[in-house]
Amino acid sequence: MVQAVAVKDGKILTLGTRAEIEKANKGAATEVVDLDGRALLPALLDAHSHYINSLLVANQANSYAPPSGPGKDVDSIMATIKQFAAWVD
Repeated sequence: MVQAVAVKDGKILTLGTRAEIEKANKGAATEVVDLDGRALLPALLDAHSHYINSLLVANQANSYAPPSGPGKDVDSIMATIKQFAAWVD
């Protein structure tokens, strides 16, 4: 577990204690973000695909919650289902 990370041009330069990172990297253009005890986790992008699943759900009503779909409440979910049912008929 580290206290700080130095990032430049979207790439991690170094990890260490806050004092070490500030001493080696802090400058006028440095932005310091205090996570207030929260964890910083890398964003991992899954490069593979489940193409067959895309085909299976292509003909189904999308009632997922935002941001994947419009299903933010019961009324919006029902509207999506009704719209889909009208399209299928």
